[in-house]
Amino acid sequence: MLKARMSNGQAWLEQAALAAFIDEGHFDRHLRRLRQVYKARRDCLVGALRRTFDGAVVLGGESGLHLVWRLPPGFPPARQIQLLAREQGIGVYALSSGAAYDFNPGARDDMLVFGYSSLNETQIETAVGQLQQILLEQADRGEGTG
Repeated sequence: MLKARMSNGQAWLEQAALAAFIDEGHFDRHLRRLRQVYKARRDCLVGALRRTFDGAVVLGGESGLHLVWRLPPGFPPARQIQLLAREQGIGVYALSSGAAYDFNPGARDDMLVFGYSSLNETQIETAVGQLQQILLEQADRGEGTG
C-alpha cells in the first residue's frame, strides 16, 4: 500500500519490462539504428540541397532532426517560400516565423528550417525537387531568382 502511494500509481510491470529492455541492450541497439537512419536522412537532405541549389549553405546539421538553409541573395523571402511550399504539401518553415524573430520586424528573412525525421530519402529528394520547381516559377515571374 505504501509503495503504491509513493510511486504515484506507476505501473510496476511496465517499469520492469523497460528495465529488462535496457539491461539486455535492446535500447542501445535501438538508438544505434535510429542514429543511422536519421544520419542517412540528414545526409540525403544536405546533399540534395547542395546539388540542387549549387552549394547551398546548410547550418545546424550536426545534431537534432532539423537543419537550416541560408537562402542565397536574390531568392524570395523565406516566409514567402514557406507559404508557396505549404501549398504544395512541403513543410519547410521560415526561421523568421519563430518567436525569437517576432520582436524584430526588420530581422533577416533568408533562412528556411527543414525537418527530416518523418521522411525517407525518396521523399526528401522529391520535396527538394518540388521546392526547386517552386523557386524556378518564382524566378520566371520576376519574384526572386533561384
